[in-house]
Amino acid sequence: MTENTDTTDDAPTADPSPAGSDAPDSVDGEMEIFEQLQWGALVLLIVAAIWATAQFYLSATRAIEVWVGAGYRPVAMAAFNLAVLLGAVAGISRLARRLGSVPT
Repeated sequence: MTENTDTTDDAPTADPSPAGSDAPDSVDGEMEIFEQLQWGALVLLIVAAIWATAQFYLSATRAIEVWVGAGYRPVAMAAFNLAVLLGAVAGISRLARRLGSVPT
């Protein structure tokens, strides 16, 4: 009394994605790789900048020891350290303001 009816559709199914959708996926993959390479380059540049900053600081300290008289060395070192500190504070402040204004 029960009839088995085949409800499957023999018509070809349409691809839900538009034709040529493989291209955007490959472009997205290439962009991800390019972005990762950029981040890697940024990390390398930051490491190089930290190393160069440390070398500059040590060289400046030695230059002060060589070129500044013994009586004036503490003053020259204090002025140099203050300049480095003010530059770092200015950079941190600017970066903090910029990060604080980024929409989430």
